[in-house]
Amino acid sequence: MESLFCYNKNMPRLYIETHETTVQSFPEIIKGGDSLVWATTNLSQFAHILKDNNNNLFGIVSPEVYFVNFPKNRELLLCTYNSKEYSLRITLFNTDSFILFYDAKSAIESFNSKIEGSIPYFNFNTNPIIEIHFKITPQSLSVDYPFPQELKIQNELLFLTKIPGLYSAEEKVYCNSAIIHLDIQNDKINIYPQDWFNKKDRDFDMVTLTNVGRAKNGRLIVSGPYIKSYMLNSTNRDIKGKEEPYGYKYNKRILNYKNKTAK
Repeated sequence: MESLFCYNKNMPRLYIETHETTVQSFPEIIKGGDSLVWATTNLSQFAHILKDNNNNLFGIVSPEVYFVNFPKNRELLLCTYNSKEYSLRITLFNTDSFILFYDAKSAIESFNSKIEGSIPYFNFNTNPIIEIHFKITPQSLSVDYPFPQELKIQNELLFLTKIPGLYSAEEKVYCNSAIIHLDIQNDKINIYPQDWFNKKDRDFDMVTLTNVGRAKNGRLIVSGPYIKSYMLNSTNRDIKGKEEPYGYKYNKRILNYKNKTAK
């Protein structure tokens, strides 16, 4: 099985931390007294796999799956948003209950067959503590939702995604990026369209918003590839102050990249 997996320190970082730092690496997972590690596999260009030191497979996740890890509780919370169906899925696992996939190759091939475009997906060989599904649509930017008590271990979840239909047809926009804020302790769901980003023409092949976190002063901070970190104002839809010119050093890197790939 060892040939199926390779450890890659440069894997895309998915774990979102809602504190001063906005992005962390993949979370360390504890099962019993052992640490499980993240790796990639030559059987899939999308899969990040969770394995032990003996190369036993315990989980598979795609990009755009958001994690919050609670090692003291041996719990792992995952959150995905399907923009085609406006569907949000929150799943809480006990990591001690993870069971290995006895046929790792078949599990990864099955995973590959279920990946469609950029729709996030994950698979762990165990039953969750709790899993909830609900709709988040652009017609309701703030709604009440009674989060179950099992999720109250977390104050909030924040993540960036794209939500079709955020703006009316008359508005001139170029993107539909938004923050989804799950205010778990107060049983609220808020959507914050990123107007400052969406209403400006950019090279969206290179530039996107991917990271969101909360600073010590309570403000939200967003960033992404070729976009510096910006603190949002009280609306959570616009940045404080002015955006730096789009951006000499960022444009220069994009131009150099395109020149190289064009040769």
